Amino acid sequence: MREPVGQRVPGREVRARRDREHGDIRARMPRPYIAQLTALGQRVKDLAEQSGLSAAQLALKFVLDRTDIACAIVGMKTVQQVEDNLNAGT
Repeated sequence: MREPVGQRVPGREVRARRDREHGDIRARMPRPYIAQLTALGQRVKDLAEQSGLSAAQLALKFVLDRTDIACAIVGMKTVQQVEDNLNAGT
């Protein structure tokens, strides 16, 4: 779960290798692994839609609901992202 959320927004379309920016770690990943990450991202997106949450909110809620995780470190760049993250816990 860490990698698709940590590297890109879950469910976001994966670009062809030739279209990736220099330094994109997916260029070094085997194609089957990228396909698995893409499928997982789509599943998270579908579950989030069913729950009325964004994919990021669902992922954060999953982490916050786990008793074996002491804290979650999230990165936010916009006020909207802060508000979305705050709504994930409700």
